[in-house]
Amino acid sequence: MSKAQAENHVFWDVPAVTPHAVDPPWPGSRRAEEDKEVWGALKQKLNLLAVALPDLEPAASPLSPQWEAAMASFCRQYKLPGDASEKAVCWDGVVFCSSRIAKRAEEWQKKALQTEASGQGVDLLQGCLCLLAYLYPALDLVERTGVLDQQTQAQLMRFQKQFGLPASGEGDPKTLECLWKVCLSAAEAYPRCKVPVRPPYPGVVLRQGARGDSIRFLQSYLNQIAAFAPAIPHVEITGIFDQATEQQIKAFQKRAGVAESGEVEQPLFQAIIAAFNQLCTSGSLKDAQ
Repeated sequence: MSKAQAENHVFWDVPAVTPHAVDPPWPGSRRAEEDKEVWGALKQKLNLLAVALPDLEPAASPLSPQWEAAMASFCRQYKLPGDASEKAVCWDGVVFCSSRIAKRAEEWQKKALQTEASGQGVDLLQGCLCLLAYLYPALDLVERTGVLDQQTQAQLMRFQKQFGLPASGEGDPKTLECLWKVCLSAAEAYPRCKVPVRPPYPGVVLRQGARGDSIRFLQSYLNQIAAFAPAIPHVEITGIFDQATEQQIKAFQKRAGVAESGEVEQPLFQAIIAAFNQLCTSGSLKDAQ
């Protein structure tokens, strides 16, 4: 961890053991199936800690292998005993730390983070982008430097484009509000997010040879759609409209019952986005043609 990272990490350095009451309280056992609502609430809080702890990856369901790994990461961070993840002390720590992050995020959304800004606000922004990179493969993981550098700006611009915001690469209050809203939804619904993406159509027909973020978005959306529609091939997310991407587009067109041109005009661009949003909302491709 660099000096800047260490200084920024003080922001998250809170005691895992607290005498304060937490909500939801420890249910008294690790039987997630007996109280799904309570464990679902903890899932959101645990996943939200990914914005603060670089080694913590989000989990899709309580007590899954990913969940246990996330809990173990939390325990290591706060120097809790190895078996603490099975006890109230870990539960209370997760709830307390998550609540503290949410409280700080309320203040953070009112500020503006411009090029070369540094500090705790940028650390939170980078943490949010890292959390969303697990969900949106068009985003790359950023290094947690605590500085709004070029790499962070590039990923922030991609986030802004995906959600219909002006692509400034700076953390204006509207962007930070949207970023936190998406993170909250992602933490709760992971591996989905119920906030719809709204990337703009680039204004030209996309075909072989085209490059840019619009291509990255289409490749990543179709890859996730492909998990529910095996006839659609999976491609590498490069931002380059190559032959493999053309075949992927044709497969989607075939599934949608339209001409297999392998090119993307505005109606098809919007149809792919609609299918992806439908998948994220319902977990299926029903009615998302």
